[in-house]
This record gives sequence, C-alpha cells and structure tokens, in this order.
Amino acid sequence: MNITDNYETMKRLFLSAALLASLTVFATTPSLTDIAARVDSLTPYSASVDYIVTLPAAADDITYSINIFSLDTAADDPLGTPGYLIEWQLNADSDSGNRNNREINRGFTAYDRGNLYRYANGRLNEYHLPADSTVFTAGGGLHRMVQFAELLPTSIAAQLRQFATDPERYQSEISSSGQRINVKVSEIVKGLTARNIAIAFDAADFQPQSMLIENNPGTIAEQTVSARYNRAATALPAALTEQALAERYPEEFGRRRAATLTVDQLKGEPLPAFSAPTVWGGRYSYERGQALAAPTIIAVLGDCDPDSAAEIVNTLRAVNGAVKGAGGAINLIFTFRSNDIDTAEEIVGEARAGEETLISARSMIRDLGIRQFPTLIFVGRDGRVVNTVAIDEDVTLSEVNNQLPDFVIDIQ
Repeated sequence: MNITDNYETMKRLFLSAALLASLTVFATTPSLTDIAARVDSLTPYSASVDYIVTLPAAADDITYSINIFSLDTAADDPLGTPGYLIEWQLNADSDSGNRNNREINRGFTAYDRGNLYRYANGRLNEYHLPADSTVFTAGGGLHRMVQFAELLPTSIAAQLRQFATDPERYQSEISSSGQRINVKVSEIVKGLTARNIAIAFDAADFQPQSMLIENNPGTIAEQTVSARYNRAATALPAALTEQALAERYPEEFGRRRAATLTVDQLKGEPLPAFSAPTVWGGRYSYERGQALAAPTIIAVLGDCDPDSAAEIVNTLRAVNGAVKGAGGAINLIFTFRSNDIDTAEEIVGEARAGEETLISARSMIRDLGIRQFPTLIFVGRDGRVVNTVAIDEDVTLSEVNNQLPDFVIDIQ
C-alpha cells in the first residue's frame, strides 16, 4: 500500500468515525440542558409558524401567520441577546371583531442591540438603552416578553433550562420517535397543573417542529396555544438596524411612529387605541377601528387652569344641547393628565348621559401625539378622526365656538 492509498484509507475511516459520532452523540436520551444547548445555537434562523389560540368560550379559533427571524448578533449585544424580528398577521377567519382592519390585524417586533421596536394597533413604539434601561431589565426584560417571543429558539432554550433547574415544579419527560425528539413538561403549582407543554424537535438539527401549551387545563380559564413550524420563510434580513427596519417598513417608521407623532397627523386616520381610569372608579377603553355610538369630541384638558377647562366643558355642553334640539347627539370625553379626582369633578360636575371624564391619562395623551392643552379631537361614528384643534393664542375658544354647531352637525 502506497502513501496515497494509506491516506485515502485513513480519510475514509476518519469520515466514517465522524459520521458515526454525529449519529450517536445522543445515543441515550438527551437531557433538557443538552437540547437547550443545541437549540440555542440555531442562529441565524428563520421559519414561518402557524399559530392557533383556542378558547373554550370562543366560537372560532384565533389563528395567526407568523414569520420569525434571528440574527447572530449576541456577541455585540449589551444584553447578550441575538437580534430578532417577529412579523405577525391575524388571519381573516379568526374570531375577531376587527378581522377586516389590516392596521389592527398585523404587526411586528424587532430587537437589535439594545433597541426594541413594536408595531401594533397602527402605532410604532420604541425603547432604547440606556434611556429606557428599566424596560430591558425589569421582569426579565420586555424584549424577552413581547408577544410571540416564546417561539424564538433562544426563548425555547431559556425555558428548557428553567425546567431543568426546578424538576419538582416542572415535571418533564423526554422521548424519541422516528426523527423527532419530544419534550413534555407539566408545571405544578400548589399541587395543581398550571400548564402542560409539549415541544417537538427535529432529531438531526434540533430545529423546533411544533409546540403545544395548555394553560390552566380543566378550568374555566383554560386556553390552548399550538404552533407548527415551517422552515420556508421570507428571506432572512441582512440587518435589523433602525435604517434597515425603516427601509423594510417605510409607512410605519414614516407616519406611525409614536415618538414623532403629532395630533394633527391623526386627521383622516382611525383614532388610536387608548385606556384610562374614570373619575367614577371604572375604566374607559377604546380599540383602534372600533365604531362609536355617536360622533365624539375628546376634550383633552390636560392640566390647564380650572377656569379655562370649565369654560370648555360648558361650551361643549351648550353645543351638545343645541345639537340634541335639532335631533342629533354627540358624546363628550373630558380628559385630564393628573390623577386629581377632586379637581376633575369640580370642573366637570355631575355626570351626564353620553359623557366620560378620564384622569391619569398621561399615556393616552402621549399616544395621541398631543403637545399642548387644551386640544379638541373630533371623531366620527366610524372611529376616524375628522379634525383636531389646539386652542392657543392663534386659535381661541370663541373662534372654535362659532364653528362648533355647524361642524358637529356635519359629522352626525
């Protein structure tokens, strides 16, 4: 045998040994930490996911089509987290009152090196280190807790490690069937089953294949979530920087960005979702795209002086009375930034039909893009903003008052 023949023989033996080692690395059943290590290495990664939420009380399942992407940027990340992009679409046949509203039924979340962007309900919100450091540290970090984040390989790996650290709380079973590795976990809290989790992985490369989560099984709060992974997805993004995301989503970064939104940009647009407590102890919530029982004027009084606020309240009530006399009606929402119930009640007085008085509305005011007080927002029955008026030295209340009756009649 010459040197060349000997080399080829040794090469074949080496390749055969390597192949055998790759096939038998988990000849015994792998542990949760073994699986976590393999799943955690799946970067870069892309997949599409069919996601279904089943509620016993709902007539139909809620179904989503999701694309998930993960980039190998953890080494450059201040939080040690790979960059990711989650794009979701609520399917038209889902049990949703807004199933035909595209702005509500789609969204995305992107994270890249301390920068988080979330688009939902027609609004793009963003968070950045170090300006919003608490957002990324409290409760495990928002970037790890956003909707559908549990589908990411890194999130699955972290969950498997959590299961391994507390075997009494998380009772696990690992098995193999054909080309699949199956992990089943029951989370036990005070002797009761809080969750059942089943995750299937490809035995060759440990890519997730399916996930089934039963929350509160056998109770009135039961909910089942199932996800089926498909390896075919749209092309992996080259980067998830702000510039790259702005090129991918020009409308969202151009006109839907909360940080740059001003109230005048709402004209012709659906009124954004908001929620705030009322002076009467309840809470008033509005969902984007929701129809209104009557044309509505939102008087954002903020924290302007009580005399000016009371004048606006009285003016709008007088207009409402005139409209009712003509056979119409409007609803009025008086909104205050502070949580001072006494001052709000003193300004507004007794509750009247078709009125709401909101307090502690800082987030609502921010989301509506309001920069000064008072501001009036006129909304039609279809939930779209017809006009906005900021009352200041250029536009006085008396000028608005002269136009209000005709304007209100126009939006009936």
